[in-house]
Amino acid sequence: MCDLELKWSRLPHFAVLLPIILFIFAGCEKKWWDVAPFSSRVVTEWPADTTIYLGNKSQIVITAVGDIMVHGPQLRAQFNAAAGSYDFSNNFRWVSSYLLLSDIAIGNLETTFAGGERPYAGFPLFNSPDELARDLRLAGFDILVTANNHSIDTGIGGLRRTAQVVRRNRLTPLGTRSSSEQPAWVLREIRGIRVALTAWTYETPRLRGERSINGLPLPSRYENLINSFNFRELETDFPRMQQQIEEMQATGADILIFYMHWGDEYVGEPNADQRLLASMLSEKGVDIIFGTHPHVVQPVEFINETLVVWSMGNFLSNQRYESLQRREVEDGLMVSVLIEKDHDGMQTSIKEVLGMSTWTHRYWSGGPDGRLVYQILPSRNVLASPDYFGIEDTDLLRRIQRSADRTDSLLTAGVRSRQERVD
Repeated sequence: MCDLELKWSRLPHFAVLLPIILFIFAGCEKKWWDVAPFSSRVVTEWPADTTIYLGNKSQIVITAVGDIMVHGPQLRAQFNAAAGSYDFSNNFRWVSSYLLLSDIAIGNLETTFAGGERPYAGFPLFNSPDELARDLRLAGFDILVTANNHSIDTGIGGLRRTAQVVRRNRLTPLGTRSSSEQPAWVLREIRGIRVALTAWTYETPRLRGERSINGLPLPSRYENLINSFNFRELETDFPRMQQQIEEMQATGADILIFYMHWGDEYVGEPNADQRLLASMLSEKGVDIIFGTHPHVVQPVEFINETLVVWSMGNFLSNQRYESLQRREVEDGLMVSVLIEKDHDGMQTSIKEVLGMSTWTHRYWSGGPDGRLVYQILPSRNVLASPDYFGIEDTDLLRRIQRSADRTDSLLTAGVRSRQERVD
């Protein structure tokens, strides 16, 4: 038996949550279903703060997802003509509880916020409305990775403004900054557990001697605004990563996280360059590596003691089988990592790794205001209770089933698939 108290401070506006994040408490007889709002222990009042009491131990949950993209059809779908503004909140309806109940929730913002003075656009040069940042915050995100191959789609001005908009919406940009005086990595302390995080993106070949991102030149005077590296120049670029690691360790960080934008698009396995760099990071003490860019889910595994999620696929996008003839682009992986610290022995460890398959449901809503609707679904929950999610089409359920099977097949030993009860 153990004395366990949960106080859910992040959800004062939720009366009932059906999908809820899975907490595994080592040494406790109470499990997640004892305190889940849909169990017999429904919480109807939300206390002022969040505390997990585990004697001399404390735990936190870190959740990460993959690419958050806004293509042209999504821009049209999320525009409210009557209000003259955009609203993305419905996209996250079925998955926000997992994010809100995590202590740190991270996603890859694969677009820019360059403002409405220039047209909003999808691929190839992304520019999204500021409302997306607001709705990502409301969905439960804490940190948005802004270092990726689309970081300078709208120039250095867009890169800077993106970081500013993210901060203005009480989110933390990771991997880029609006000025060189801002830190290149961040430190969070929750329940006595210090978590250091950074994000890096791969570069494309140099142009006229200057670094480039996705084929766009990165002037040398702005290199310090983004964490970027060239696989062909690791001899000089890796020491910059190592410097961040040493700075993190010097602060007494318990967990070091690198969020890496790397790999080959639409390829289901990591390449040799990724494996080499992951091994180098592991040797220097990085505990968790979250990966994005391929737009498909890649395996999850451990290298030594380092958890490596090679690629989490697409979390939100318009990439579909119908347009790309690739079913894997519809798959997403949400990874939740339970971290525990023993404050007596000052030891911090990864206690549990859970992977949840997601799938973006795109469908046409009828009526005079007919339009496309995008909603991210927790795949296994939908398959367990399709009526609850309003899905009756058997062909659609088979499509979701195949997606979930593909994703779950990539969860290797030590990583469990998550499926919540929907009662």
